[in-house]
Amino acid sequence: MKKFTLTKVACSGISLTAILILSLFTPASAQVRMRANLMIVDANGTTLMDGNMTNYGANYSNAIDGYDIWKMSNFGENFGILRSTANLVIERRSLIALADTTYFRMWNVQQRNYRLQVITENLHTFNLVAFVRDSYLNQDIPVLLNDTSNINFTVTSTPASKAQNRFTLIYKDINSSGGALPVQFTTIQLQRKNNEVQVSWGVENEINMVKYVVEYAADAVHFSPVKEVASSNSTSSRSYSIADNRSAATDHFYRIRAVDLGGKIQYSAIARLGASKGEQGINVYPNPVTNKKCQLQLDVTQAGNYTVSLTSMNGQRQELGKLSLTPGQSLQTLSLPKNTAPGIYRLQLIAPDNSVLIKTIHEL
Repeated sequence: MKKFTLTKVACSGISLTAILILSLFTPASAQVRMRANLMIVDANGTTLMDGNMTNYGANYSNAIDGYDIWKMSNFGENFGILRSTANLVIERRSLIALADTTYFRMWNVQQRNYRLQVITENLHTFNLVAFVRDSYLNQDIPVLLNDTSNINFTVTSTPASKAQNRFTLIYKDINSSGGALPVQFTTIQLQRKNNEVQVSWGVENEINMVKYVVEYAADAVHFSPVKEVASSNSTSSRSYSIADNRSAATDHFYRIRAVDLGGKIQYSAIARLGASKGEQGINVYPNPVTNKKCQLQLDVTQAGNYTVSLTSMNGQRQELGKLSLTPGQSLQTLSLPKNTAPGIYRLQLIAPDNSVLIKTIHEL
């Protein structure tokens, strides 16, 4: 059995389990593994509370043995892996051939917003698809196989929202029966046009999808259906759009509900369109930015191409391209360059008349 050296770490707000996850293992590009973190999301950003890890290798067994590490309970939020009756913080399993499932177990969660962060390494070479199943919301959320996937969720007063077995991570062979990846939402954008809100969304791999239901809420919580759109059942990327009559004086929230042939439901992220202020402005969220992606909420008075750039604290400038905008509010997805280092940046948009919109962002 491999030996590890424990390092004493001074920290605040992070559980012992999370420290073990971060300090027991050194990165290795050849490793095939999955790490899952439970984070609190609030006005101050994100706080890591607990985590677990699975390493996959040809020399490991799916049985619980000396290569697996049992989890010790913390006073705060706990997030482990349940195998039979064993709670694990680190497990080692055989390489995935056709299918596998990680049964997450969480407890001591409170009524607040959380993030489930799934970090995968080198699982993309095994002809797999993966998704996290949320049994409370009856959702399947696609997970990247060599990258980081963030899934935000809320624990409410409803007991099922804090069920210990709410989340499972499911791997399937991409060619096996029933192994198709759930539909993936690539974008959801909102744009204000007079007294209408233009709701647009993009998807990939929508095979077996029946329809999309556009849902609206005034408070980001209590959604109701607005309009249904039939699916094209395409294997390639597709885009959809509807118009919804709404006042410009208040905030609006939208999400897309996808329904497949079996009746299973998936949801897009929630998109927000702020009340119109009658002046140009730019907001960025999430801020701090995670995974090199964020949404720009823009309110502009001119039509045309807006040049987008990013400037670091040391003055280094990167051109990010152009956005074609029409007067009013819109929600645009912005992808930062992959080589963008963590730090503070100035995001700048130059309008057709050379006026400038500037927002300070923090890349984690």
